[in-house]
Amino acid sequence: MTNPDECERDPAAAAAVNLEGSARLAARAAGAGAKVVFISTDLVFDGSRGSYAETDETRPLSLYGKTKLEAEGAVLDVAGAAVIRSSLIYGWGSPASGTFFSGLFAALSAGDKMRLFTDQMRNPVLEDDLADAVVLAIERDLEGLYHVGGPEALSRFDFGSAACDVFGLDPGLIEPILMSEFEYVAGRPLDATLDISRFASATGFESVGVEPGLMRLKASLPD
Repeated sequence: MTNPDECERDPAAAAAVNLEGSARLAARAAGAGAKVVFISTDLVFDGSRGSYAETDETRPLSLYGKTKLEAEGAVLDVAGAAVIRSSLIYGWGSPASGTFFSGLFAALSAGDKMRLFTDQMRNPVLEDDLADAVVLAIERDLEGLYHVGGPEALSRFDFGSAACDVFGLDPGLIEPILMSEFEYVAGRPLDATLDISRFASATGFESVGVEPGLMRLKASLPD
């Protein structure tokens, strides 16, 4: 369950899926001799300062972040397991699960307005790049905790503006707002940016910036 507000509304389901399900899957995979690489989130931090390293103190503001943090611990109890904390993932998504970008693209393409934060900072990472990072973690047999994200710290408003530039969408449909102007059920961090140097040093991995990442997505559009 990746929607923080849904987790807050149904804590039993969030714990069953995000914590218990992850722990059971990791244990079964390890028992079968499979490498375990678990995807976690930058929302395990409170966002008070940003540029978080793997060794920094965690303090999730939401039940979603808490269940993911607890799942990290359960997965890391499995010998040889790796945990990758990622940031805002963008791409076309899948039929079962979209992304922030796919929702943004659909709304703006239809002429619908969107309100986007100017003051929450993340490291947007292209979904294909994150998949490549998981493959690298498997190939290098990495163990422990790593951060993976894009090279830029951007707000959702910055990201939306870049998407408008690349796809020729109307930037006037985007309304800039502050997080304090929006009522969420679950708390969100202001600056959840990640220090991604440890994974880069271990693998040589580099994710593309947002503009070239969006260009890749544009190139994948059907004619």
